[in-house]
Amino acid sequence: MKKNKLLIIGLIVTLSLMIIIVALTFFELQRDYFSNTIKNAEGEVLYEISSNATEYQKLIFTELSDVIENEGTPQEYAGSVVKNYVADFYTWSNKKGTYDIGGMQYVYQPEIVNIYNYAKDFFYRDLSYNIQTLGTENLLEVENVEITFSDFNAKIEYNGQMYQSFYVTASWTYVQKEGFDTTGYQTSGEFSLIDRDGKIEIYRYYGE
Repeated sequence: MKKNKLLIIGLIVTLSLMIIIVALTFFELQRDYFSNTIKNAEGEVLYEISSNATEYQKLIFTELSDVIENEGTPQEYAGSVVKNYVADFYTWSNKKGTYDIGGMQYVYQPEIVNIYNYAKDFFYRDLSYNIQTLGTENLLEVENVEITFSDFNAKIEYNGQMYQSFYVTASWTYVQKEGFDTTGYQTSGEFSLIDRDGKIEIYRYYGE
């Protein structure tokens, strides 16, 4: 009986240590992956940027932070969200594989699974293969994003709630790299966004 108790105690201690190690490992991975955050007035994290972001991504992430901190117009806020989404989603040069879909933090949460799965099955489908054959650094990298239109749209009912919506159009270019032809890849799109409790997010995206 005493041996059984000692065995149970030993198992509990071992499991506890394993949970602590896993939690610490996850924390370290998160800390390594995200190098900077944008928070609201209550200290809640709105957006994060990965530690391996391109220089252009870092630049426009700072622009988004400035728009929020300096209380820019809602149109500027919506446009900046789209710029950051495009720069992350359409850049492959800092991704780890087909599963590493960029821009999801800028998407309205109930739509993340749909957009993630669609991207994984189509735009990101061959990314792992391209990384192996061409090298990550030689793949798509967004060079610049231009917001061509950004304004209020009608209030909409979405998932049983009313939201202020925005309509934004954008065009973008890619860094030209030897050995990778960017011809045929998407360079413009239309976006619908909503203001969800002070955080603007993409809920619809219409390609070329």
